Amino acid sequence: MRVKLTLMFVVMCLIVTTLVGAQPVPDSVWKLPLVVRQGVDDLKATVGEVFKDKTFKSYVNADGANISAGYGKFKYDEKTLTIPVMILNDNKPEATFTFSINNEGSYAYLTEVLVRNDQTTTDMSLETFEEKMQGIMLFEQLVK
Repeated sequence: MRVKLTLMFVVMCLIVTTLVGAQPVPDSVWKLPLVVRQGVDDLKATVGEVFKDKTFKSYVNADGANISAGYGKFKYDEKTLTIPVMILNDNKPEATFTFSINNEGSYAYLTEVLVRNDQTTTDMSLETFEEKMQGIMLFEQLVK
């Protein structure tokens, strides 16, 4: 009986988390200028121009592996937008780049790019201006 109640509790928590979880990304966030340094319009582009509705490239590696990329599930909660971009090797996760963007009202600030090696589960945070720009440049190489 106790196991059933515990299982029911876990299932209910998962349902509530799914229903209450992340909000849809408002159109107003997509229209905000995206900055890499506070107060400096480094990219001269909006969040949407950089990240929204992109088509990703794919190719066959020299060893015959199919390399592709795609979005994970976007999350938005009040102020922070997270955009995961996964790199797949034969449809298996190889790496994930997660862009964290704060809504600052009149602009959106790229706070960090979290890079995860999905094979070793090693994480690395890109936080300096140069590192974040490298993350954006890599993203641009993945899209058409």
